[in-house]
Amino acid sequence: MTDRLKISRSVTHAIEARGDDVAEKVATLLFPDGAPNDVSAAQFITALGDALGRAGAALEQADLAHAAELADDKGFRDARDTSTRDLWEFIHRIRDAIVGTYGTGVVARLSLDTNLPRDAQELIQHARHMSTQLHPETLGEPADDLIPVDLERLRERLIEAANKLEKGLDAVERERREAQETLEQRNAASGEWARVYAGVADAFVALASLAGFDEVAQRIKPTARRRAGRLEAEDEAPLAEDAPPEAGAESEAEASAVEQP
Repeated sequence: MTDRLKISRSVTHAIEARGDDVAEKVATLLFPDGAPNDVSAAQFITALGDALGRAGAALEQADLAHAAELADDKGFRDARDTSTRDLWEFIHRIRDAIVGTYGTGVVARLSLDTNLPRDAQELIQHARHMSTQLHPETLGEPADDLIPVDLERLRERLIEAANKLEKGLDAVERERREAQETLEQRNAASGEWARVYAGVADAFVALASLAGFDEVAQRIKPTARRRAGRLEAEDEAPLAEDAPPEAGAESEAEASAVEQP
């Protein structure tokens, strides 16, 4: 995106610096009897630069919006991962508590004889199934009455942990969709920039060539690299001689020449 903005600036800089000069020659060539009153060549050329400037600004805004959206995603992913780890560890704690009170015979009934899934969605399903088994009629009589277990509280906390993780998954998915939307918007803005850039640059290069400003036309000519959004060497540092002369500069130069012996 930054390269595209620099390429845009190469063209708009040339238009700002030499646009009036080109316009004067183009107006003479296109309107030998005088330009129409409703529009001047200078206004037309300035409008070209403005159009490209707007396209560049829209691309920059879309790129910033996408970057901001991606920056938000990390917090939601971290929260999801934390909830996944918390639920996984809590299920292990429940297994230890249940086995300690009801004996190893309940392990198979609670599906605790296999490795817990690491996938967040599968872990939620496992937790919810497990919550339906935490009842006295399912577990039977405690093997050790000295280690009481509050089954109702375990069920509540297990369901809460599963629901929290599910909300985390929903948030990550929502952020993924939003990031996809901003990416599509940025891609659309990039495509619009490419279209406007090609039209503006081609038009100004043609006008500059028509007016005899071949060095300007050659320097900002749309190349394959520029059309693809990649910089040419000239785009990094616009030439200083393209800057319009300061007011009075010619008079000072003439005065200095007159003063020479």
